[in-house]
Amino acid sequence: MKILSFLSLLIINVIYCNLKAQNVFPANGNVGIGTTYPIVKLEVAGNMLIHNNGYLAFRKSASDPIGPRLDISGNGLYLHLGGLGLIARNDNVQDLGSASFRFQRLWLGRDMYVGQSVYVNSPGNSGVIVDGNNLSRVGFMRYPGKGGGIWRVANQEFEIGRTNTNTLPGNPTVFTTDVYVSGTGNVGIGTKKPSEKLSVNGTIIAKSIKVKMTSADWADYVFDSSYRLMPLAEVSSFIKQNKHLPDVPSAKEVEKQGVDVGLTQSLLLKKIEELTLYMIGQQEQIDAEKQKIAERNKTLREEVKRLEEQLKETKKEVTVEGRF
Repeated sequence: MKILSFLSLLIINVIYCNLKAQNVFPANGNVGIGTTYPIVKLEVAGNMLIHNNGYLAFRKSASDPIGPRLDISGNGLYLHLGGLGLIARNDNVQDLGSASFRFQRLWLGRDMYVGQSVYVNSPGNSGVIVDGNNLSRVGFMRYPGKGGGIWRVANQEFEIGRTNTNTLPGNPTVFTTDVYVSGTGNVGIGTKKPSEKLSVNGTIIAKSIKVKMTSADWADYVFDSSYRLMPLAEVSSFIKQNKHLPDVPSAKEVEKQGVDVGLTQSLLLKKIEELTLYMIGQQEQIDAEKQKIAERNKTLREEVKRLEEQLKETKKEVTVEGRF
């Protein structure tokens, strides 16, 4: 009886120890550490420790070379992905390697938070891709506090703006767009509806602005001999009727359509050149009148001189007759 009781206690102890250890090797080939029912080739319920320069590696089959691996070197945790690698060192995340850029070197299906910085370095091509089904965003937030800068991409459109929250907003009402690039390549500053290659809703200050035009658009044709210069009488009549110069847009047209800087400069030059021609024409008329006046004065002086000589002769004749 004592022997039976001892054997019963021994069996119970062995079973308890096996259950307590939970290291099992079922017939299906799976191995469980800390778990009784492993569902994969190796399932660990708890922590793992790898030391003595060990690493965790992956490959498709026993005949294939070692593929991606995770190991420790110095104070860094390295994830090797072929030619490129990912290193976590001193709370920073860096991308290392010399292979050409390929997509999805690091793929994240959910949120990832980085304590301080992300560093990407490659002597070849490198980049960061944010991919989403609807709205992709990259944000630079100020913490603690609220608000920051946001880069947003949606429907082939790119936006740079601000938000007053500490999240990446999907709702446009909490996002203020400062720079907008449309799917057609138009850029808007202060506006999300750029109708031209660059639309600015505000004031522009620049040291220099250069507008490139063709020679045909410039007003040198005014000095061509075939150019018809509108008579000043017609110009006066046009101004009285339209309240602006010929060829120059009216105030209403400018308010509705804006001002074409290059065209305006050409029109202003045209009017200056026409004004120059008017002045040259008037000066020629003045010079011609001066010439006529000078010729008339010369004729008058000659006539006066002739009359004076006649008067002298007449006086002489009168004096001679008086003596007799």
